[in-house]
Amino acid sequence: MARVLGKLLADVLGLKSDGNILDANELVQEVFTKELGFEFDEILQTPVDDQLRFCREEKKFTEEHMEHIANILFELGMEKELKGEKEIYYSRANVLYTFLNTTRNTFSFDLLLKMNRIKDELNGTT
Repeated sequence: MARVLGKLLADVLGLKSDGNILDANELVQEVFTKELGFEFDEILQTPVDDQLRFCREEKKFTEEHMEHIANILFELGMEKELKGEKEIYYSRANVLYTFLNTTRNTFSFDLLLKMNRIKDELNGTT
């Protein structure tokens, strides 16, 4: 699963850099359905307060899986125009980033930058 998620993230980043964000959204939906056996919308529809339990207990994601999913959520959220749409993606990514930040033994500057970007975007300071 980690390999599939890692490749998906790379593909999303590639499509985004080419300006094909609609294709990236479709690709995420397709890969989750065909390769992982559940709908990506399950992540988006899970209440933010239940996100961590959903990922850890229901889906049995490892920290590596959660990081890939958080990165996918972050990248897709960056492309959303409306604050409400951004919040759906960013709030779920932030739950996973916060968990990863507290459980890891090493500091991640990248994680901190993404968490700060999410905070700034949701507070309207960017």
